[in-house]
Amino acid sequence: MVHFNLFAKLIEGCPSMGIRFVFFILVLLLIGWIMRFLLSQRKSASSTQHKPTIRKMQQCAWCGVHFPLDEALHEAGHVFCSQSHRQNWLQQNKDS
Repeated sequence: MVHFNLFAKLIEGCPSMGIRFVFFILVLLLIGWIMRFLLSQRKSASSTQHKPTIRKMQQCAWCGVHFPLDEALHEAGHVFCSQSHRQNWLQQNKDS
């Protein structure tokens, strides 16, 4: 008889426990969907705010490295990526 009463109590609790479980899963899914939606909105908003600026590039007359033109050093119609490369080029062409 004791086993039957225990089984009867388990059966009585199952429907309400099952509904609670399904409700809990639905709430978790809803929270996950809302968080994913908000994160995607944040990513799209941040990507539109930070558009990369397009900078013109130039090749150094000494080493051949490409670098932004607004950082260039100009000398005799040539552009250089650094002061030392400008000096090297001037020294090499001074002898010629």
